Amino acid sequence: GKSYSKLRVVFSFYALGMEDNDSFCLDSSTDGGNTWSEEQCWDSNDIRNKVWNDDEAVEFGVSNASSVSIRFRCNGSDRKDDVLISYVEIQGLP
Repeated sequence: GKSYSKLRVVFSFYALGMEDNDSFCLDSSTDGGNTWSEEQCWDSNDIRNKVWNDDEAVEFGVSNASSVSIRFRCNGSDRKDDVLISYVEIQGLP
């Protein structure tokens, strides 16, 4: 198969109830989910509630990985902190 040195994850999200100390993150794993690396986090400075944030893009290196898993992780302070994700595209880059 093709080999890539980087991945680009493009997605759209909609935040509800995210406050000053809340954030959400994109993590990656190259060992089947045993360990995770934080690639990027968004906090209240980056997030506007009740607005679709379209085409957010994150690039990160994946050299020598035979497979890569990604996850979105929400760090909310209560049960009403939500991040809805409508679209995810994963692109391999040389």
